[in-house]
Amino acid sequence: MKPGELSRGASRLLDRLLWYGRKYGHIHPNQKKLGKGLGRSQRDAKGRVVRCDVSDRMVRVYLHELKSLVEVDQGGDGHPASYFFTAALPSELTSGLLPG
Repeated sequence: MKPGELSRGASRLLDRLLWYGRKYGHIHPNQKKLGKGLGRSQRDAKGRVVRCDVSDRMVRVYLHELKSLVEVDQGGDGHPASYFFTAALPSELTSGLLPG
């Protein structure tokens, strides 16, 4: 599967994981943090700006879609999961990542 064949949400999640890898050198955000990062602001019926985060379930759906590009190592009780990119991810996407 190529990044161009992904759904919009899965593509945004892949971009977010790549961002974490470039910024921190490791990828350990919890699902709630990923959902918040994928969320967006929108206006409600009264015109107020409200925050709409992506649910944990949708993050898992997007991760399932990315299973050929991203491996998830479950962290266990009290520890966030670790995310690793597979060899199937095109090298032009990972060129700015730190080794490891």
